[in-house]
Amino acid sequence: MRPDGHTAGLFLLDDPDWRRKVFDGGLRLCIPFVGWPMILGYRSALAGALFRSERRLPDWKGHARQYVLEGLRAMCVIFGYLAPLYLLLWFVAVERGAEPGARMALATALFVVFPVFSTLSLPVAVALLTLDGRLSHAEAAAFGIAFAAIIFIVPAGFLQVTRTHRIRSAFALQRTLPFLARNLRAYCRAWVDSIWISTAGHSALPVAPWGVVWAYVAIIHSFNAVLARIEAEDSGTWMAATLQEARGRAHDDLGRRRSVVHLLDAGGERCVVLRFRTFSVPLPRLLERFVA
Repeated sequence: MRPDGHTAGLFLLDDPDWRRKVFDGGLRLCIPFVGWPMILGYRSALAGALFRSERRLPDWKGHARQYVLEGLRAMCVIFGYLAPLYLLLWFVAVERGAEPGARMALATALFVVFPVFSTLSLPVAVALLTLDGRLSHAEAAAFGIAFAAIIFIVPAGFLQVTRTHRIRSAFALQRTLPFLARNLRAYCRAWVDSIWISTAGHSALPVAPWGVVWAYVAIIHSFNAVLARIEAEDSGTWMAATLQEARGRAHDDLGRRRSVVHLLDAGGERCVVLRFRTFSVPLPRLLERFVA
């Protein structure tokens, strides 16, 4: 079972109510301060749903507090991994006489109000310190490489959480790194698919919040498909079913650069799908008229 960007992008059509749930997620993403934590918490709930038999995206109603708390835990994992880099950058900046300025204050305020951008705070800080002459270009490149390496590992840490249902398992590198070594090819493919999917979701103007939530949902499937490789094919889970169906489905038009297809979701409703070489995206109603 290898990750498949087409399956990751379209599996949510198994839920007849997928449009409303993605739309509701887009609205919540726009809420200052708690929007991104809520989406991260929703992703955690979705990861659990993929390994159950019912083909339904998690509901939003009545779970806001739970999703925010789960999302804050997820943020602790992400920034826990990045904490050594932040501390090193802070130490270097202080040693070289850097002081907070208007640009840094403005960037900090933006990251606090809209934490969906907060993972970019370290690259932004590196760029500002480089422009101020506090970091050399070689040092900035080293920070960039270290940042990319850590971010590369983080999803594998979250896969350990899916396996154990314990948030501290995200830091169990003694299990995460061997898992990466055994599944490196599939994991890298999931990363490639996720980059394309994320780019498409974030650039889906004027419905970017909808696109971002769709991308997050698809990325969760893409990475958890790597975890599903160690599960029995007849496990009866939603994930196993999507992967089995993907293997049995012929993608006759995948060689084309782009194509538009029409599919029926689980509720029998027609949806327009924009299919690229490596992934597929179901379009919201607002964009269907422009490509159908």
